[in-house]
Order: sequence, then structure tokens, then C-alpha cells
Amino acid sequence: MALAELLIYCDDVAKFTVRASTALKVAELIAILALVNLAMYGGATATKTSGWALVYGPPAQAFWGGVVVVGMIPVARSRKLET
Repeated sequence: MALAELLIYCDDVAKFTVRASTALKVAELIAILALVNLAMYGGATATKTSGWALVYGPPAQAFWGGVVVVGMIPVARSRKLET
């Protein structure tokens, strides 16, 4: 999407690609949270333990900081581009 935004000079199309990129990032965040939720509350004991460790355990900082926060940076950037 970023490459398409750089190559497109028409304002209407550029704004559409920014909105589509934002929608895809939000859908990706929802999918990640749903996947972790399913791991925490369903499946085998190992799956539950892995899900809880990912949210509250030692790898939690890497998950929340690296996956969720860094993954949301393009959404915040694209919101600035829309204005």
C-alpha cells in the first residue's frame, strides 16, 4: 500500500489508498487480538499457557511493544496524511 501511495498523484485515489491501508491495519490488529484471545480461552492446556504467557508473561513486552504498538504506527502516520 505504501508503494501505491508513493506512485499515485491523484488526490482522490491517494486518500482512498490511505483509508484502505488504515482499515487493513485495524483488521490486522483485530485478527491478532482474536488469535491471542482464542489461545488464552480455548484449546489445549499448552495453548492456554502459551496465550497467557504472550499477554502477561516474559514475552509480553515484546508482543505489546513490538507487534501491537509498532504495528499501529503506520495507522497513526496515515491519519496525519489524511488531514
